[in-house]
Formats: sequence, structure tokens, C-alpha cells
Amino acid sequence: MELELRKGIDHTGICAVFWCHDGNGRYLLAKRSKNCRDECGTWESPGGSLDFGEAPDEAMARELEEEFGCTDFEVDEVLMPHSIIRHEKHVQTHWIAFIYILRVEAKNIKICEPDKIDDVGWFTLSNLPEPLHQATGMEIQKFRDILIKYSN
Repeated sequence: MELELRKGIDHTGICAVFWCHDGNGRYLLAKRSKNCRDECGTWESPGGSLDFGEAPDEAMARELEEEFGCTDFEVDEVLMPHSIIRHEKHVQTHWIAFIYILRVEAKNIKICEPDKIDDVGWFTLSNLPEPLHQATGMEIQKFRDILIKYSN
């Protein structure tokens, strides 16, 4: 019997996260459904894990299209990858996240994975929904000054 290793739990997972802004001070956040791997019902900056052999920018573009049907975007900035170590239900997870700040038109965003995404919204950094996914909270804390630059 072959043991299946779980990304982020049995080994460090690698993901691409995208902070989509509309050029008018608002960022896209998605509400995780009950079918998600963890932190169901929380709001997050979207993203997803890299497939084997996939570059981070390829994963970002793939996830943006799969989750929101969006293929038209502009990369404003690529942030330094960072480590996300968190706990949920007494389980530690560890991910290395590549962070992209993207400009997209709000009209180009739709929910394409309704089994994983309950809702989407556009929020300012001063008016975020709750509860936030732990990783999203960490990213806001770590990259607030950079995110503010694109929210004015």
C-alpha cells in the first residue's frame, strides 16, 4: 500500500497566491466553502498549490482562470516568497507562498468553482470581511505597506 503525502502537512507545500485589485482601492477575496481542505467559511486572497513541474507564475495564471475564469490581468508586482506556518485543529501546516499583485477588472471575475468558493467580494484594506483565513491575515500583516500602494 502506497502512502499518500499531504501537501503542507507531510511536506512543505508550495503555492501561488494572488492579490487581485481593481485599480480603485479594492481587493478580491473569496469565501472558502465547506468542501475546502481547511479553514472553511473564511475569506482569503485566492491561490493554489503548484503542480509538479509547474512554475509559480504558471500556477498563478492557471488558478486565476480555473477559479474565476479570468485570463486578462496585469502583474503589478511579485513579492518575495514567504513561509506560512500555521495551526488548525492541532495540525501544523507549512507552505511557501509566491505572492502576486494583479490588476484585474472586477467584471472579469466570476465563480467557476462553486464547490470550493461560496462567495467573492471586493474589499478595501480598511473594510475586510471576517473571519479571514490565517494565511491571508499573515500576508496583510507582512505586506501591508505594499498592498496599500495599490489600494489608493
